[in-house]
Amino acid sequence: MKKLLIVIFAALAVMAVAGCKKAATHKSTYVPPSGISLNYSSETLAIGGELQLYATVEPSNATNKTVTWESSKNNVASVEGGLVKAVGVGDAEITARCGGVSASCNIHVIAEEIHVTAISLSPEEDVIKVGGTTRFTVRFEPSNATNHNVTWETSNSDIARIDDSGLITGVSRGTVTITARSVDGNKPATATLRVAQPFTKITLVKPDESDAIHYSEDSYRFFVGESIQLEAKGEPEEADDEIEFIGIEGASYFDLSDDGLLEPTAYRTYGCKVVARSKADNDVKAELVFKIYERPTGFKLSMHYTDAEVYLKRSDRTVRSTEYIGRGATQKFYVDVIGKSPNEVSLKSVSMSGVSASLTDHVLTVSVPSTATASTTTSTRQFSVTLEGAGGFTQAINFKISQYDPYKVKTGDLISREGNFFDGGYRGNGLFEDSVYKNYTAGDGFNSILAWLGNKHMTEDPFWSLSSPGVGLPGFRQSARQLGQFG
Repeated sequence: MKKLLIVIFAALAVMAVAGCKKAATHKSTYVPPSGISLNYSSETLAIGGELQLYATVEPSNATNKTVTWESSKNNVASVEGGLVKAVGVGDAEITARCGGVSASCNIHVIAEEIHVTAISLSPEEDVIKVGGTTRFTVRFEPSNATNHNVTWETSNSDIARIDDSGLITGVSRGTVTITARSVDGNKPATATLRVAQPFTKITLVKPDESDAIHYSEDSYRFFVGESIQLEAKGEPEEADDEIEFIGIEGASYFDLSDDGLLEPTAYRTYGCKVVARSKADNDVKAELVFKIYERPTGFKLSMHYTDAEVYLKRSDRTVRSTEYIGRGATQKFYVDVIGKSPNEVSLKSVSMSGVSASLTDHVLTVSVPSTATASTTTSTRQFSVTLEGAGGFTQAINFKISQYDPYKVKTGDLISREGNFFDGGYRGNGLFEDSVYKNYTAGDGFNSILAWLGNKHMTEDPFWSLSSPGVGLPGFRQSARQLGQFG
């Protein structure tokens, strides 16, 4: 018998040790509070008035949801358990704390009571899932009414129940009417709540990546002034949920309707984000990140230089109404995009048969055949080159064909009032149309030519000096050979 008792006690001891080990291996998980919100952010009370504040701690499974309350001025408003009492005229901040998070409500206390004339609920309709929660916001008229307390009721507590703070919980699928009544004056307001089967997946139908206007270099982009209808699909099909669109980043730079009509309003090339989410379950969502640009306002052309040729340099500026190119000439321009737009430009079309044009790395090359008819004093021979920028912006650049290449100095060319650069055709080609060169003397005309030559050559000798024959005289005439390097 004694041996039997020893065996029994030994077995019990082993079981106790095993149980302790098992208990020791089981550790509870601590979930800290991540946020806290109040049912009011600011209110006005008359002396002697009261307001019940309710705090909601997130997440719903936080380990510790204990809330402490404090007032910044107890002589203005006191608080206990969330119940605020107006004590004296002034302003006080009521703060609720839980763990390391807090939320506040500003209380303005006045001496005279202002009565409620009407109330309304926002939104007028809402959707939640079974087990989901929501609140309707009460708006008072006038907004500075003293007593902002209300009572709540639901038309069917089997579908949705509501507590004294206005927190609604979905119980089963269906639709109910939620009613709020002001304590002051018993003014009613109603809203519709639907408890639905939520979507478990939402797919945002993004713009086609082959659409060069709205997609480039792995990034979606939209343009100020356009309207884009976003679309989203929810699964499963049998769910009676709804989808809403929310701007969550850069929302001040675009307008967005609840049904997904996106209208960019200002330039922003970072951080714009739109979310399509389930109304019944806000955690089910899909997002679209994009940039906002303006369309180009134009293109700026400047001369493109090579080591083999020397061009008369024209000041950088936007495209004039007409550019000039010589018969049989090939001219290169560097194209800059003007405006808060992607730095993109492409060649769209050339209006004249026989004229060739290409655009590579912003360098526009235009070639006119030597057989082309040049403009004269009695007729104009011209064509256009159309460029296209981002967002579908296009601009046609007009070219007039001149007898000579107006940008290139060649050995044997005459530089004089009567020669190529002036009355002989080049003045008419617009070389000296800028206001600084319009009223020139013979000497000024010569200085203009030097000023428009490439900087590399302006420091090289021999140069044509003002003491050269003919400079400053009415019969100003010299040969480009005297420029030394340029032929």
